[in-house]
Amino acid sequence: MPSRTPRQTHRRGLRREDGSVAVEVAIGMPILLMVLIGITMVAHGLTVRFVITGAAYDAARACGLAKTPTVDCAQAVVDAKLGGTSNRWCNATAVSVRQNAIPDVPLVQSLQVFVVCELKATLGTEMLRPYNAEITQVRASAELPY
Repeated sequence: MPSRTPRQTHRRGLRREDGSVAVEVAIGMPILLMVLIGITMVAHGLTVRFVITGAAYDAARACGLAKTPTVDCAQAVVDAKLGGTSNRWCNATAVSVRQNAIPDVPLVQSLQVFVVCELKATLGTEMLRPYNAEITQVRASAELPY
């Protein structure tokens, strides 16, 4: 039996691992893609939430400063902030205003603005549909003294 040199033995060992990188990529890539899509969905949801909350605060501030805390005032500010129906995130379907008296502080009231937005189609809609877990609304509120 002829003896093998170390170089021949090393080459033979590499042949057994040919294609292992392709298998590792085939196993790891779907997992990596799912994690990236999940991160994107969470970031998109947080962005929508922050935009709607900002619109609610702007409406509460503007209507409180104007001393006209009405639904029409709040709806106008929310529409201006969100871009009306051409908004890329959602359509503001309900805006409500409530005036509250602040306890133990006479002559000071708080203005509370609630905004409900119907979401447009998002990245997560198709992925969540098989689980009957669609997210169709985002709600935000803001309360400021005036």
